[in-house]
Amino acid sequence: MVPAKVSTFLWQLQLDRVATKAGLLSRGFSLPDEGVCGLCVAELESSSHLFLYCKVIWQMWCEVIKREGNCWVMPQSVKDLLLLWPELKVKSDGVLWDMTPFALCWSVWVKRNDMVFNDKGFSAEAVWDMHIARITGWVKAWWHHCPYSASQFVMGIQHISMPKNKKGKSIADGDLAWFIGMVDDSSIWRI
Repeated sequence: MVPAKVSTFLWQLQLDRVATKAGLLSRGFSLPDEGVCGLCVAELESSSHLFLYCKVIWQMWCEVIKREGNCWVMPQSVKDLLLLWPELKVKSDGVLWDMTPFALCWSVWVKRNDMVFNDKGFSAEAVWDMHIARITGWVKAWWHHCPYSASQFVMGIQHISMPKNKKGKSIADGDLAWFIGMVDDSSIWRI
């Protein structure tokens, strides 16, 4: 269900192969802002910082976890997040839950690039709305007769249920399972 370019992006992200400012500095590039995160303007923009620890993004992860009735300690890396994610007990449908890190990380990256390359402002609310809109779009593209409206996704994604087979298993289960295998075996992948 998740587009290939988004899956590829998360694969690169968990390998720390996304061109963050810290990565560019380590390759010898000079940056006018010295690599400082443009969202919080407080820390060096590394993958872990931009996608997990930046106070703006951290609040979004906390909101996702709170929506599910959970509390947690933020993992150390994106790779650890992706390995931990399927183990968390949640209220949301498992398939929608599995899509959340893809949608949130991709939305952060798109909005961050818009800020860096197009001089646009960064809005946490826009990123939040984009991540819900992406999940909605991915589901509706896969499930052509989806009975849920976009506003139902926005109002409470944890109340959306994907279609189930006769055994009660989501018929979309497994679409993202291959990705977790890539995270586990990431040492064999090199870019």
